[in-house]
Amino acid sequence: MIWKNKEEYSKSFSLAKMVTDLPVRIGIIGAGDVGRNLLLGLRLLGKDCLSELSFWEKNPFQAERVLHEVGVIRSVIDPLVPLYFEEDLSSNDIVVYAASGGVPPLGEEKQADVRLMQFGTNADILTHWVTTLESEGFNGLYFILSDPVDFLCQFAVESLGVSAERVIGFGQGVMYARAAFYGGEQVHIYGPHGAGLWVANDPLHYDPILSQELTKKTRVENIYIREIGFKPFIGPAFSSGALSMLSYIRSETHYASHFLGGIYWGEQYSPKDGYWHIEPINDDRLFTDILKTYERCERDVRQLLD
Repeated sequence: MIWKNKEEYSKSFSLAKMVTDLPVRIGIIGAGDVGRNLLLGLRLLGKDCLSELSFWEKNPFQAERVLHEVGVIRSVIDPLVPLYFEEDLSSNDIVVYAASGGVPPLGEEKQADVRLMQFGTNADILTHWVTTLESEGFNGLYFILSDPVDFLCQFAVESLGVSAERVIGFGQGVMYARAAFYGGEQVHIYGPHGAGLWVANDPLHYDPILSQELTKKTRVENIYIREIGFKPFIGPAFSSGALSMLSYIRSETHYASHFLGGIYWGEQYSPKDGYWHIEPINDDRLFTDILKTYERCERDVRQLLD
């Protein structure tokens, strides 16, 4: 999609299915660093809209640990959301893909985009799960949290035949949070959970130079964490995962990647008249930078998937 002007862009909306019947059941594929923290966040924060949580984890010791550690978090007056280990996740309303075939070792972030390095393996795992779930009658939503989020969403639609209305990517929440860490809560982000992201310092008072500086800081924040000796998974699990997913489920404004104009596009989406609408813009300079970001995203998707 090529928008002719900022007015056309501002009228865009996503057809991703809204959650209309609460509470819902969520199943999570993978309980490693990200999945484990996601389960923790959903249990602590989701009791108003979740009826139960289930998860699958290939490592039996990790699965037992999660069941007995995350599962026993409770107080006398607050039992939280029930947690189960399940081999079959097809009875859930939402399945979250949080598994990974292996995050690249520390130090490899200087060689290539760490997120893109995971595509091949994670696409294979996703293929197995989607094929299995669809054959077992699953017709709910897929929330993609594993890297590279936007490309895996596109892959699920183009290669695995899942309707785009059922696939939503959750990687942008932490990118917004990282941008806000440096630039304040009024920042706005556009594009992928990765190198092609663009950060606007403030859509209402747009400064291209300041936006470029914030974009650079936000894009490399994950690399900074890796350079000081840690793998960045806490922020993604909560900001992109639990908090953004619960906002989606509650039909609240959130950052995510929705199918828009042929690709998965990261933006802030808000509910209106039964659809997810993006935020209007009123600055021609910002529209130009958004268009460049979108075109780069489209080009990167085609290079990887074609």
